[in-house]
Amino acid sequence: MSTVQLDITDGPTADRLVDSLKYTFTDGCKIPVEFRVKISHRMTNTTTVAITGLSYESGKPGAFNFTANIVSGGRGSIKGFYDAIRRSGTFERLS
Repeated sequence: MSTVQLDITDGPTADRLVDSLKYTFTDGCKIPVEFRVKISHRMTNTTTVAITGLSYESGKPGAFNFTANIVSGGRGSIKGFYDAIRRSGTFERLS
C-alpha cells in the first residue's frame, strides 16, 4: 500500500498544538485543531484532529513533528511535520 502525503497550507498556532495535546486524553475537554490541506490544484479540505504526540524539530523554532487522531471526516490517525510560524507542513495517513 502506498502512502499519500498531503501538503498543509494553513493551520493552528504553536500554543493551540500544545493545548490540544494537553487535553487529548482528558474526558469532557477536547481541543481539536484544524489543518487546511491541498487536495488538488484548485481544491482544499480541512482536516480536524486531536494531537496525540508532539516533538520539536531540532534547530528550528516553531517546527514540530506530530501524530494525531482524526476527529472529522473519518477514523484513523496521521503523522507529519508542521511549521507553526509559516503555518505549513505535510502529513500522511497511518490508518
